[in-house]
Amino acid sequence: MFNFLTEDNSALLHEIAKKAEQENIGFIDVRTEEEYEAGHAKGAQNIPLHTLGDHHATRFEEFEEVYVICQSGGRSAQATLHLASQGVRAVNVPGGTHLWKSLGLPMA
Repeated sequence: MFNFLTEDNSALLHEIAKKAEQENIGFIDVRTEEEYEAGHAKGAQNIPLHTLGDHHATRFEEFEEVYVICQSGGRSAQATLHLASQGVRAVNVPGGTHLWKSLGLPMA
């Protein structure tokens, strides 16, 4: 397992937690519905990776940035690449929900 707990990643996740509250920022969790319901980053909307199609990309074009989170960063990296290929400014959340929770960031 990769160790994503670096000073830079910790600072980035704290910044993302603040930005996720802004209206011009999108925040999606691409884990399964069951994983999402078990606990997720506050403010993240659930769109499972297997349902992320081109029609979802257009709904995020209005946002300045879209942060994408999963459990540890693998699925969100795939989703980020897909959204970027559709013209969305997507940012992968390093360390995913695992790191988010371990840093004590807001969960729902």
